[in-house]
Formats: sequence, C-alpha cells, structure tokens
Amino acid sequence: MAQVPRKDIPPEDLARVRQAAEDYLRSNIDGSPSSIRVVFTTHEIARTVISGGPGAPTLDPPDERPVYVVVFEGDFRTRTSGRRGCWLAVDVTPAFGVLGYRLAPPEAERIVNLDLNELGRVHSIDLDGRSDT
Repeated sequence: MAQVPRKDIPPEDLARVRQAAEDYLRSNIDGSPSSIRVVFTTHEIARTVISGGPGAPTLDPPDERPVYVVVFEGDFRTRTSGRRGCWLAVDVTPAFGVLGYRLAPPEAERIVNLDLNELGRVHSIDLDGRSDT
C-alpha cells in the first residue's frame, strides 16, 4: 500500500473540503457532528484503514486516486436505509466533489479509536470553522 506524503491542506482548500462534506451530510444524513477531522490520503489507503479488516476485499489494482477524508463524529442516521452510526467518513475529491461515504464499519468502535495519523496529516476543525493540525 503506497503512502501519500503528509501535507498541509491550505486553509482555503480545507474550507472547500469541509463545505462539500457538510453539504453531502445535510442532503443525505440526519444528525449533527460533535467534531470534524480531515486528512489527505489515497482512496485505497482510506478504504483499507477505515473499512478494511480481516476478510475485506482488496482492489486490484489499488485505487491510488488522492482523496480528502472528512471524519465527522456524532450521532448519525442515513435517510435512505436508516442505518445509524457514531461517525461518518466522507471522501472528497481534490476537485471538491464527494466520492462516497462510510458509516459504522464492521467493527463499530474502530473509527473512534483509529489513529487517523495512519492515513496522513490530520487537520481538526472546530465547529466554528477554525482549523488546527
């Protein structure tokens, strides 16, 4: 699995990534976040670390597209299926479009305890909009 260089996300890009993820959240998910974290990595690394686990399918070839992973913690429910979770990971492309999302992986506690530093440099965003790395 290739590693994306740990890079700072410029404040203007961080704001656009957050906006894209929040727009997706408001359109598809009920709930409100208590915290927001963003990391730049590849789709494959994000999928493997967050959704993977023993027996998880692998992609061949690996999906090396760059992606911002926006992790919201809170209490969420999808509008279509009613699935619930305490976190939501939204993948945002470098063009600020939403690629997909993950809610409650096979081991529900995994994301809460996951060190997102495994994915790249983590940026925490206060709910009032300030960021901190």
